[in-house]
Amino acid sequence: SPDPPSRNSVNAQKLKDERHGPQKVHNYWRVENRTRPNFYPVAAISAQAGQAIGDSGSFGAMRAYSDGFKKRRDEILTDIARGEC
Repeated sequence: SPDPPSRNSVNAQKLKDERHGPQKVHNYWRVENRTRPNFYPVAAISAQAGQAIGDSGSFGAMRAYSDGFKKRRDEILTDIARGEC
Protein backbone atom coordinates (compact mmCIF):
# COMPACT_ATOMS: atom_id res chain seq x y z
CA SER A 1 0.00 0.00 0.00
CA PRO A 2 1.41 3.44 -0.90
CA ASP A 3 2.24 5.86 1.86
CA PRO A 4 -0.34 8.63 2.61
CA PRO A 5 1.33 11.48 0.64
CA SER A 6 1.55 9.42 -2.53
CA ARG A 7 -2.02 8.12 -2.00
CA ASN A 8 -3.25 11.69 -1.84
CA SER A 9 -1.34 12.49 -5.00
CA VAL A 10 -2.89 9.52 -6.81
CA ASN A 11 -6.38 10.49 -5.62
CA ALA A 12 -5.84 14.10 -6.71
CA GLN A 13 -4.77 12.91 -10.16
CA LYS A 14 -7.87 10.70 -10.38
CA LEU A 15 -10.10 13.71 -9.65
CA LYS A 16 -8.25 15.79 -12.24
CA ASP A 17 -8.63 13.06 -14.86
CA GLU A 18 -12.35 12.74 -14.12
CA ARG A 19 -12.82 16.45 -14.74
CA HIS A 20 -10.35 17.00 -17.60
CA GLY A 21 -10.19 13.56 -19.14
CA PRO A 22 -9.65 13.07 -22.87
CA GLN A 23 -13.25 11.88 -23.27
CA LYS A 24 -14.67 15.23 -22.13
CA VAL A 25 -14.63 18.48 -24.06
CA HIS A 26 -13.61 21.80 -22.54
CA ASN A 27 -16.37 23.20 -20.27
CA TYR A 28 -18.38 20.02 -20.73
CA TRP A 29 -20.76 20.97 -17.90
CA ARG A 30 -21.97 23.99 -19.87
CA VAL A 31 -23.04 22.01 -22.93
CA GLU A 32 -26.77 21.54 -23.42
CA ASN A 33 -27.23 17.86 -24.22
CA ARG A 34 -31.03 17.82 -24.36
CA THR A 35 -32.55 17.68 -27.82
CA ARG A 36 -35.25 20.12 -26.70
CA PRO A 37 -33.60 22.58 -24.30
CA ASN A 38 -35.68 24.20 -21.62
CA PHE A 39 -35.03 27.75 -22.83
CA TYR A 40 -38.21 29.51 -23.85
CA PRO A 41 -39.48 33.05 -23.46
CA VAL A 42 -41.32 33.70 -20.22
CA ALA A 43 -43.77 36.52 -19.70
CA ALA A 44 -43.11 38.57 -16.58
CA ILE A 45 -46.83 39.35 -16.33
CA SER A 46 -49.34 36.90 -17.75
CA ALA A 47 -51.48 39.71 -19.19
CA GLN A 48 -48.53 40.66 -21.42
CA ALA A 49 -47.97 37.14 -22.76
CA GLY A 50 -47.85 37.10 -26.53
CA GLN A 51 -47.03 40.80 -26.78
CA ALA A 52 -43.70 42.36 -27.61
CA ILE A 53 -43.26 43.54 -24.00
CA GLY A 54 -44.22 40.15 -22.62
CA ASP A 55 -40.82 38.57 -23.23
CA SER A 56 -39.05 39.41 -19.98
CA GLY A 57 -35.42 40.33 -20.46
CA SER A 58 -35.42 40.21 -24.25
CA PHE A 59 -34.16 42.79 -26.71
CA GLY A 60 -37.60 42.92 -28.29
CA ALA A 61 -39.17 43.87 -24.97
CA MET A 62 -36.54 46.53 -24.41
CA ARG A 63 -37.19 47.93 -27.87
CA ALA A 64 -40.95 47.96 -27.27
CA TYR A 65 -40.55 49.78 -23.94
CA SER A 66 -38.10 52.21 -25.51
CA ASP A 67 -40.52 52.96 -28.35
CA GLY A 68 -43.27 53.59 -25.79
CA PHE A 69 -41.02 55.95 -23.84
CA LYS A 70 -40.12 57.83 -27.04
CA LYS A 71 -43.79 58.19 -27.93
CA ARG A 72 -44.62 59.56 -24.47
CA ARG A 73 -41.63 61.92 -24.61
CA ASP A 74 -42.82 63.29 -27.95
CA GLU A 75 -46.32 63.82 -26.50
CA ILE A 76 -44.86 65.75 -23.56
CA LEU A 77 -42.66 67.87 -25.83
CA THR A 78 -45.67 68.61 -28.07
CA ASP A 79 -47.70 69.69 -25.02
CA ILE A 80 -44.85 71.94 -23.88
CA ALA A 81 -44.55 73.48 -27.36
CA ARG A 82 -48.30 74.24 -27.40
CA GLY A 83 -48.07 75.75 -23.93
CA GLU A 84 -50.51 73.27 -22.41
CA CYS A 85 -48.25 72.42 -19.46
